[in-house]
Amino acid sequence: MTLGNKTLLGFLALITVVALACAGPDDGADSEGQVGAPGDFGDTLGATASALSLGCEFLDAKLADCDSSILTCQGNCQATLDFELAICRGQYFDCIGRCTGNWGCIYQCGVTKESCESTARSKYSMCTGNCSTKRQQCRDGAYGPCLRPLYRYWNPYIMDHFYTANWGELGSGSSGYAWEGVSGYALAAKTSQSTPLYRYWNGAIGDHFYTTSWSELGGGGNGWSYEGIAGYVFVSSGSSRAPFYRYWNPTATDHFYTTNWNEVGNGNYGWALEGTAGYLATSTTGL
Repeated sequence: MTLGNKTLLGFLALITVVALACAGPDDGADSEGQVGAPGDFGDTLGATASALSLGCEFLDAKLADCDSSILTCQGNCQATLDFELAICRGQYFDCIGRCTGNWGCIYQCGVTKESCESTARSKYSMCTGNCSTKRQQCRDGAYGPCLRPLYRYWNPYIMDHFYTANWGELGSGSSGYAWEGVSGYALAAKTSQSTPLYRYWNGAIGDHFYTTSWSELGGGGNGWSYEGIAGYVFVSSGSSRAPFYRYWNPTATDHFYTTNWNEVGNGNYGWALEGTAGYLATSTTGL
């Protein structure tokens, strides 16, 4: 489909939708719906400063506490192991002292010692496993309040994919956009592990664009208007994280993003792979 056909289809199918889309889904928002400056969360996600403070303000410190707590826990496990191994050795020497040169007795003392040490090491393994579980539960508890779903929409009238963490923008679908699900989870505020995902709108071609590189468009240019920060994506891969693949379709004049490599892979259906736009959490646990 050419750009002319795309635009014509939008006007013929849903003139009011195109008018709204050309101003962006935030058009007509009141003062509480205005987006923030780079580095701020703004209201693109519809979150207040107080909510962010509760959810993300101390995330890095909380994660550091979780990591510190496992060292303390493991240290306690090691101390218990050392103590119990010392008991095993003490019992062994007491045992052979009573054997008075009886090799059968001494052998049995050795067997008892090995059993004692095996039990101690088994308890140590369970102890450190519990430490890891507690650390993960601690990290999940820290991340949970800070993560927001990144909702995905598709508008077939203007052929535009749209992503937002603010359910109030389009809900289950509105203004020609159909809800397609959750792409993943973005952080609601800047942390040492994240970077802003900047959002832009080009009314001339009917396309939303997202990037982690401020230098690509800055405050806007070449027909693109800056709309704020859609969320904060992870800067590196990790457990329960997936790349947010970025594609461009010049025929449909549409940018498409997905964490599902199988949807388009290296490129298909007119979409060309342009790289990744950071990493999204695939769940609110296991990070």
